[in-house]
Amino acid sequence: MRWLRPHLAIGLLVVAPYGWGSDHWPDRLVLGGAEPRLWTPPSTAAQPVPSDLQTPLGSLWKLFVYGYLQANGQQEPPLRCTGQDPEQEQYCCDPGESVDRDEALIRSCGLYFAPERLGIQATDWRHYWQQRQAPEWLRELSQLQPQQRVSVNSLLAALSVVPAEVQQRSREVLTGVVLHGRGKEVAGSLGTLLGAKTYTQATTEWGLVGGGAGWSDNGTPLWFGGQGSSRSVLTRMAPTIAQQLQQEPQPEGGSCVQVRYFARYPLATITRPHGAETSAGPLVGSYQLSFANGQQLAWQAEPGHFWLEQTAQGSPVIWGRFAEPEYVARVVDREGEARYPQAARALAIAARSYLQQQASHQGDCLQLDDSSRFQRVSPHAPSPAALNAARSTAHLTLRGIEVQYHSNKPQANRLSWQQAVDWDRAGLDFTAILARAYPAATLTLGGSQQAADCPRLADAQSWLQHQATRWQARLQGEPGFEPPAQPLSVCLLPQGRPYADKQAQRIYVRPNPSLDGRIALTHEYLHLAFAHHPHGEDEAYIEDLARRLVRGEP
Repeated sequence: MRWLRPHLAIGLLVVAPYGWGSDHWPDRLVLGGAEPRLWTPPSTAAQPVPSDLQTPLGSLWKLFVYGYLQANGQQEPPLRCTGQDPEQEQYCCDPGESVDRDEALIRSCGLYFAPERLGIQATDWRHYWQQRQAPEWLRELSQLQPQQRVSVNSLLAALSVVPAEVQQRSREVLTGVVLHGRGKEVAGSLGTLLGAKTYTQATTEWGLVGGGAGWSDNGTPLWFGGQGSSRSVLTRMAPTIAQQLQQEPQPEGGSCVQVRYFARYPLATITRPHGAETSAGPLVGSYQLSFANGQQLAWQAEPGHFWLEQTAQGSPVIWGRFAEPEYVARVVDREGEARYPQAARALAIAARSYLQQQASHQGDCLQLDDSSRFQRVSPHAPSPAALNAARSTAHLTLRGIEVQYHSNKPQANRLSWQQAVDWDRAGLDFTAILARAYPAATLTLGGSQQAADCPRLADAQSWLQHQATRWQARLQGEPGFEPPAQPLSVCLLPQGRPYADKQAQRIYVRPNPSLDGRIALTHEYLHLAFAHHPHGEDEAYIEDLARRLVRGEP
């Protein structure tokens, strides 16, 4: 059986599925569940999913092979690229390198997941999916071909029977595509809301059609598709997908956080509005808080979150207990302003990172004071916008530095809220804001190294910083040269051509200390140094200048 790359399957959709016109396939989003729902942008009204709405399987077959391997605990060897099949290996690795299971899913490496390489037997495959009551097409290994057409409803049914732990792992890996892979353009919209395997399929009648399938952050199976490559479809549909996923029920579970409120401003009394003293125990409803410094605060305590303790000296202490997303949202409301969505998401990640670095453990919960010495935590119910900021960045943390932030005083590896707002207004998304505020940090999703957005190339970065200082006097004579305002980060490029991320001020290259590798690194540096001048878009100029700089030529 031959396993083809998705875009090699030509002319598969001879009979137009539901709703396809003669020359157009509209954008669609479908969310599964008891009653699957369909959206066709720009309409925001949900519709039932027609039974004859179909999609090409494309490279989605790899997601099911990945799930099968995960569920069965298979320990297959990595795939080593030899250079003998460059057309297929371009999606996997460079000659002489290897790729593991997670990275193969991110890169959509069909060679890795070929059943014959993995030794998957058709009978074992059928037995596994029969037990899970998967659709008939998924039970037949021979039908897992890019050109296979399946109904969207049956695809959602197939996704829904994948074991929960496998879903979670798949989502973690696939979220990396949005955060630092081919879907990075939509990170600001989607964050961690979506974990989907994308596909692009060529047709004779509609040209390229693309989309993706996977799960939302709460495990709801979904599919989206439209005309064009998967990248263009995802970019186009990201606002619609984000809008609908934010309206889905919050994910269950997660860690809890205990907060000792008003740690730097001791309470004198806590009373009901009519003046009655409040005894120790749960707090619900309206209260008047009087502080030792003479200040007062009218406060509403939501049920199930707050309780009152009396210290040995008889002073009242208010405690709060929240799920981590609500805690993060309360910090965003207190330390920032959620109406700046990208700045709020950056602050949410900083707050979560600070919590994990600084909190103590109290039973199953993390514990931290509400204090300007630590993090200030709003005692009021979080705003919907702050909750969205926390949810859309769930499990994202900064690694490699001690996280600090301030309202208006930026410094190296310290986020300034006011500067974050300015960057938000300038059009930067939260990943770029964090990269500029914390250039020495790496953004990661949980404990997954696959979700690291900038694996460091320390030697390359050190070389570039040294050379950039030496080059500066010479480059000052070049029209349009502006040295980057902060130290640049040089990051490992897992695949594809080197590039410079102008928003994040990062360079992505392969680890290559040769002359050619240093020229490539310098080339991308110059793209950043001339970002505001036409020279920055002149590839011939940039390449010639890079070669002369590295070689020490005039």
